Amino acid sequence: MKSVLEIQAAIGKLSRREFWKLVKWLDGKRNEVWDQEMEEDARPGGPLDKLFHEAMEDVRAGRTYPMEEVLRSRLKAPPRPRSGRRRT
Repeated sequence: MKSVLEIQAAIGKLSRREFWKLVKWLDGKRNEVWDQEMEEDARPGGPLDKLFHEAMEDVRAGRTYPMEEVLRSRLKAPPRPRSGRRRT
């Protein structure tokens, strides 16, 4: 197998048309890998399964708020100041 540096060098030699063809293929491949990772994470006993059970326990214990209440309170709250430099 070629190293990443060799692959990068080869990509640099592609025509514009071939480059965009590769980009399209890589996008599809990335989506396939992402889907596989999500399926693995969501399997029983996987990382998302643990988070789901924690969230359900919070619901049962009354440590959650209805989404409408959260949104309503956010709309009433004053806007947060922006970070960074102030304009003068």
